[in-house]
Amino acid sequence: MSTMLYIVNMETENTETVKSEAETVSIPIKKSEVKEQFLAKKYRRSQSLSTKRLYKIPIDKLEEFLRLNHNLDLAQSIHAIKNEQLDPLDLLDDFYTFLTEYKRPKSNKVGFSNGTIRTYITITKEFLNSNGIKIYSEDVRQRLRLPQQDDVYEEGLTKEIINRVVRASGLKLATFILLACSGGFRMGEIVQLRLSDIDFETNPTTIQIRKETTKTRQTRFTQISSEATLSLKDYLAKTFSWKQGDKADRYLFLLTHEEKIIKYKAQLNNPQIGKHRLHLLKGYVSKLEKELKTLTPQQRYEKNHQYHLSHSRIL
Repeated sequence: MSTMLYIVNMETENTETVKSEAETVSIPIKKSEVKEQFLAKKYRRSQSLSTKRLYKIPIDKLEEFLRLNHNLDLAQSIHAIKNEQLDPLDLLDDFYTFLTEYKRPKSNKVGFSNGTIRTYITITKEFLNSNGIKIYSEDVRQRLRLPQQDDVYEEGLTKEIINRVVRASGLKLATFILLACSGGFRMGEIVQLRLSDIDFETNPTTIQIRKETTKTRQTRFTQISSEATLSLKDYLAKTFSWKQGDKADRYLFLLTHEEKIIKYKAQLNNPQIGKHRLHLLKGYVSKLEKELKTLTPQQRYEKNHQYHLSHSRIL
C-alpha cells in the first residue's frame, strides 16, 4: 500500500478525510490539542518553561514537515499511523531527510547540525510514543542510522574579555553579565529573580534562587561579588527608583503587561517621537491591552519569560 496521503476537505466542521489509494477513513480533528497536551505534560513534570520550549521547537518543525510532505496535521498523522496507513519508521526516516535538506530562511544554510537532528528525532519519537505509537530505540538505530553528535570544544571566556564586554555594555546588560559570572546563575534563573530573593545585608550579598526557577527543582543560595552588587544597586536605582531598605517586591528584569503599558504610554507623550516609532508603540500597547484581557496571569508570565530569554532583549 502506498503511504502517500492527502486531505479531502468535507463540508462538516469536525471531520476531515484522509484518503489513500486503498481506502478512505474519517478522522476527528483536534487541531493543536495533541501538541498542547504533550507540552503540558512536559511542563507539569519539569515545571520549567525552558523545557517546554525545548520540546515545542521540534514538534513545530514536525508539524511543518507533515503539512508540506503529507498534507496532514499532527492528529491526522497519528490516526493514519494507528490505522496502518502510514509507517512510523518511514515517517521518521522522511523527517530525517527533511531536516538534513531544510533551507533555513534567516541564514540561507541547508540542513541542521547532527546534534539538532538527533534531538528532533528523539523528541518526535517520544511524542509518538506518548500518543500510543510504540517505537523502539533499537528499530530507530537500525533503520535511521542517526549521525554522531558533533563534539565542539569551546574555550572559556577570560577575565579580560568579560571586563571588556561589561565596559562596552549598558547598565542592564552589564548587571546581567556580572550576576551570571559571579553568582553562577543560569540565564533563566536570572530572568526570574525578584527583589525579595536578594539580601544586601550580608557581605558578600546573598541571593536565593527559588526552586521553581532552577533546573534541579531545589532551592539554592549563592553570593555575588562587590562589583556585581554595586552594579545591581545602580541598575535598581536607575530603573525602579529603588533605595536600600525598600520592601516592595518585583522582578528585576521581567516587566509585567501592566508595567509595559505604563512604560510605552509614557513614551507616546514624547513630542519628539518619530512617526514610525509612534505607530509601533500604539500597536504594541493595543496588543498588550488585548492580552491583558484574554490571557491568564500564567500565560502572560510565560510570554514575558520567553521574550526576555532572548539575548537581544536584555540590552
